Amino acid sequence: MRSLILMSILVVGLGCGGIAPGDEADTTDAPVDALVDAEDSPLDLVEDASEAPEAADDASGLEDDSGADEAAEADTGVEAEDTTDVGVPDEDSINAEADVEADVEDVLDETSETDAEADGDVDVSSCPFGTVLVPAGQFVMGSDPDEGESDQRPEHQVTLHSYCIDATEATCESYLHCVDEGGCLPLTCPVAYSASDCSHTTGDHPATCITWDQASAYCAYEGKRLPTEAEWEKAARGGCELIIPASCGSEDERTYPWGEWAPTCVFCNFSTGCSGVMTAPVDTHLAGDSPYGLHDMAGNVAEWVADWYGATYYTTCASGCVDPTGPSLGTQRILRGGSWFAGGYFAVTVTYRWPSLSTSAVDTTGVRCAKDL
Repeated sequence: MRSLILMSILVVGLGCGGIAPGDEADTTDAPVDALVDAEDSPLDLVEDASEAPEAADDASGLEDDSGADEAAEADTGVEAEDTTDVGVPDEDSINAEADVEADVEDVLDETSETDAEADGDVDVSSCPFGTVLVPAGQFVMGSDPDEGESDQRPEHQVTLHSYCIDATEATCESYLHCVDEGGCLPLTCPVAYSASDCSHTTGDHPATCITWDQASAYCAYEGKRLPTEAEWEKAARGGCELIIPASCGSEDERTYPWGEWAPTCVFCNFSTGCSGVMTAPVDTHLAGDSPYGLHDMAGNVAEWVADWYGATYYTTCASGCVDPTGPSLGTQRILRGGSWFAGGYFAVTVTYRWPSLSTSAVDTTGVRCAKDL
């Protein structure tokens, strides 16, 4: 299509008598102004070209790209064999054509970028390695009246800007690197949990025994931050754009990251029956990935989020919220996702909220970081 636009512009510029010396600036700007001012400028330019006397015999060939290219080549005299209309263009004309082509390319690029921004599109490559893009838009947060705990109600719609979030929980290896570099404090458990303590397990297991402050410091060292509770839930549940229609409905109310199937050890590491009294490597349960491809959003370790806990906070968003960040003050923070120790299905749902003191450091707590775009 781009070649069609460019060749059609050349039909208008050259098919009407060529470019007179000294008029290069006006001739160069005219097609670009037409392209910028007209809402459907590429089609308008094709229509103008089809009405030009030199293109009249070939107008029917503009219905497809190949016909348009052949008609444009014949009218502009680009091919040496056909010089019956305007002849071979001189050097000034060739330079003017190049200027027009460059200007049109710039306009097309700017238009494409503007359209992307208007649509809320963000390039996946904008997210750092190891993170996943969660696009802007709405999702359903919380539980229906007959589901979940009271602090998960009412169910409501939340609109979030796009953001990046780690594909996995922070591993022992990455956390210990932060400690070695002076960005994090060493992890210590209140009891010698040899199976899960980072000093006793392999590097690809999630780091555990992390307090809220340690989790926040780790994310800051990584150039990131803790996700809000709403960001965490959307990353686990998925947004309303994933299933047609794009508006939110019951089809967007996934109970678990993978859907509605009851939890098993295939989907997640929960209960001591899956892997014994210990964590599992962060990329073990791929069948349980969230709609955006995040691992272990259910089970393995419960993950800190940024918000203070408020048992009735969802009532403030009953009619909808945009980028909520939780109560301004509180006495407890929130853990999400359940852990390897979770003994019931409810604990690994995408809506379950676990309030906890920020100083709590046990072998079931970990961290996953987010990043603004």
